[in-house]
Amino acid sequence: MKLFLYSSAALAILSACSSTSAANPDPKNPAHCVAAFHYGRELMLTGDNPDYKVAIGMTGRALFEMKRLPSSGLTTSKEIGADLLKKYENNTEVMQKLLLDCRANQNADPSFQAADKSGAIMAAARKIDPICKDDRACLAGKKY
Repeated sequence: MKLFLYSSAALAILSACSSTSAANPDPKNPAHCVAAFHYGRELMLTGDNPDYKVAIGMTGRALFEMKRLPSSGLTTSKEIGADLLKKYENNTEVMQKLLLDCRANQNADPSFQAADKSGAIMAAARKIDPICKDDRACLAGKKY
């Protein structure tokens, strides 16, 4: 559950429809994509050579998905994300496919392209990602 714990602060503020579940990973479900991007973030931070820039980018992608979540009839997607990660955290094939499919969907979305090109996504990610906490160079986009 290590993958979920590190990013639980961001997941705690997410919302999704109560009919959403982790039964079948769905790259069109924003709550599932948030969980997938947090999973990807953790992958980028493991091993001898962590990739901080990509990890922060995954946080940005998760933040973008949070904007897609509905605003009524809500339960926290923390539960949905936890269920998804609990069920599939040891199934790298399923989680990586979900991650890649969510990424492809975002990359094809003109609103994501515009936000990414403007730098808004990375700027927002740097503000909340623990990697940049108390690191002025990181917060300013001069590091990672």
